[in-house]
Amino acid sequence: MAVAAMILGIASFIFSILGWVLATSVGQAIWAFIILAILMGIGAIVLAAISMKRPGKKGMKVVGLVFGIIGLAVSSIELIAVIACAASILGAASKYSGYYY
Repeated sequence: MAVAAMILGIASFIFSILGWVLATSVGQAIWAFIILAILMGIGAIVLAAISMKRPGKKGMKVVGLVFGIIGLAVSSIELIAVIACAASILGAASKYSGYYY
């Protein structure tokens, strides 16, 4: 379980960073990266917490837990930022939708 927690934690961190990078170039793919990063971060935290009770491989457990928390935090901030940007764009678009030039 420690190895799985470490792999999921690192993958969550990578996917959350890819979400930031791809936000500037690809608009639709960011949702998939954010959702996957959140799910992998939760999985890493759960697996690391379960494996903390078992002996051995403490380093992998800690790495999985830390990267899972960082990946979950970054992807949650991304999700809030994307929702806020979408809401402001839709609000601005609806404000000026009645005007024809």
